[in-house]
Amino acid sequence: ILRCLVGSEMCIRDRDNSVRVLNAVPADFCLTTSEESRTLCVYHFINSRSEEFEVAVYQIDETTTGTVTIDTENAEVCEKKLNGQEVSIINKNGFYQIFWLEDAANSMFVVCGENISVDVLQNVAKNIIRSYE
Repeated sequence: ILRCLVGSEMCIRDRDNSVRVLNAVPADFCLTTSEESRTLCVYHFINSRSEEFEVAVYQIDETTTGTVTIDTENAEVCEKKLNGQEVSIINKNGFYQIFWLEDAANSMFVVCGENISVDVLQNVAKNIIRSYE
């Protein structure tokens, strides 16, 4: 879990999701930063080829107020199942976002990146989903 922590702190508010995210990332990526608020943890990863992506985990409960906006205007939108989980994949000018809701965990996950293979992002999403089963 602690591999490649470069001057960053894990989002400790929700340790289970932190472990799920960190264990889902390919070995050649390092965590460079993480940010935490009451309702959101964002993890940023990079590899030696300068490919980058982020994973955002939104905590949703009855006290949460706010809006998450996914920009789909002039974008390719695809709905599919990854490990049995319904996900949406958005491609807008080479910027990919994969997102899904996990009702039982009261969480919304977003895996996103630009100039990176959508296959890498889908594998990260699959690994996060698999770790919840």
